[in-house]
Amino acid sequence: MKKLPYARRQEILEILKQEDYVDLKRLSEQFDVSYMTIHRDIEELERNGEVDRVYGGVKIAAGQGNSPADEKEALSPLLRNTDLTIEERFKQQKDCKQAIAKRAASYVREGNIIGMDPSTTTLHMCSYIQHMNITVVTTSLMVALQLSSSPTVKIVMPGGRLRKRSMTLRPYNPQTSDLGLYLDMCFLSSKALSFPEGLTDLTAEEPESKRLLVRHSSQVFVLADHTKIGDVGHFRVLKPEEMTCIITDRRSVMRPHERSCLEAYAGAGVEVVFAAKLRETPKRKS
Repeated sequence: MKKLPYARRQEILEILKQEDYVDLKRLSEQFDVSYMTIHRDIEELERNGEVDRVYGGVKIAAGQGNSPADEKEALSPLLRNTDLTIEERFKQQKDCKQAIAKRAASYVREGNIIGMDPSTTTLHMCSYIQHMNITVVTTSLMVALQLSSSPTVKIVMPGGRLRKRSMTLRPYNPQTSDLGLYLDMCFLSSKALSFPEGLTDLTAEEPESKRLLVRHSSQVFVLADHTKIGDVGHFRVLKPEEMTCIITDRRSVMRPHERSCLEAYAGAGVEVVFAAKLRETPKRKS
């Protein structure tokens, strides 16, 4: 069975991380697809900034290959996670995100109109709200797909250009786009949370779609697991005064910079809520 395009492109990247250069004919034969199919794969990878095309072949883009172990470890978690797909990010800090998502869902009431951004923590929320009679406004294809089987959840998606790596719809004109709806609340996350810098990201595209939801919301909930607290990205999503509540995971011991950051937010009037870790399902005795 031939591989799906996404899986094939990921394998091409893995090959290129091991070899300096690969010609397109070899890739065509290796994956048993036409030359034009491989050509389209390479065009897509090039658009995402992952590869560089050269005469007759392709090589990994600068900065995309495997860095030496010591350099990789020297990077902060914020920088190490910049190029992960949404599927890869979904698996990170899964227990923490599920606890945060469940606590966030407890604020939603029947009949609410809520906004959900393309973060993986909001994606975890879907299982906790899919039974409710609510309207969800989202720029995330993944959130929409997760809730599409619900008979009670109405889904509204603003139009835009698809950012494939995060499966996000970026509004054509985010500064002037109007959802035509007023949201009771919105839930969003990002790469980093610090004080007084606020909620920040590493790309210019992500904050735009998040701020579209914020502009139409009465309450803004920031979902941030402990790995994001204390880091700072390059692009601001939210200022502290724009936040209603921060929901993070409860830990017995917090690092000093985490504690000082959350205390600063509480002092600034932002509610800080700690989500209890979900209990594991007991194993059956054999």
